[in-house]
Amino acid sequence: MSYSPTLRWGDHSPGDVSEARGRLLDAAQRCLAGQEYHRVTMEAIAAEAKISRATLYRYFASRDEVLSGVVLREAARHLARILPRLEGEADLGAAILEMIHLTLKAAKRDPQIAIMFSSDESRYAGGILSESSVELFEMVADLLGRLDARHSGQLRQDVTVDDASEWVLRALLSLLTVRGPKRRSHAALDSYLRRFLLPALLADPADRSLGSGLADPVRTC
Repeated sequence: MSYSPTLRWGDHSPGDVSEARGRLLDAAQRCLAGQEYHRVTMEAIAAEAKISRATLYRYFASRDEVLSGVVLREAARHLARILPRLEGEADLGAAILEMIHLTLKAAKRDPQIAIMFSSDESRYAGGILSESSVELFEMVADLLGRLDARHSGQLRQDVTVDDASEWVLRALLSLLTVRGPKRRSHAALDSYLRRFLLPALLADPADRSLGSGLADPVRTC
């Protein structure tokens, strides 16, 4: 989309499309901080950004697309913050579990993100999660690809980085949006994921040494 400084931005027009979208995401994030998710409208975002609704629609096609942009921006910032910590873990399984724990903690701590996963609001957030899913998957795949390169040979030979990333993201979104029958402590959740998530992704330690010298034609980064 071409950028036009003549759009109604007042006295402080953004320099380009990226800056314009960033300012609109900032406005949407302020709206999320001040009211319930399902009450945030295009009109409210435009008013917060001090532009017309028509100008807002030049950059985002819908309310869900704007709020999806907020989620994706925060997700990218979060993953960039935690990557050094994950790279310090002893093995790939520990790094995956730490990523899940840190993300669950961050989602509860950040009110703009946590509101989408509360029991009262999650039913309104389907559009946002659908809008964000492909980009979220790509972010997780990039992160897991980096970790896989650091801990080569620890994924099962029949599991690609893309497959593992999708499964980790699906598990994470389920933990965020579906309240299960038990409230688990950090240690209990760690044990649960070690029993039911990691075996689907990781090679048995006894098999790693056997296959360490073989090329893996299936797994991709």
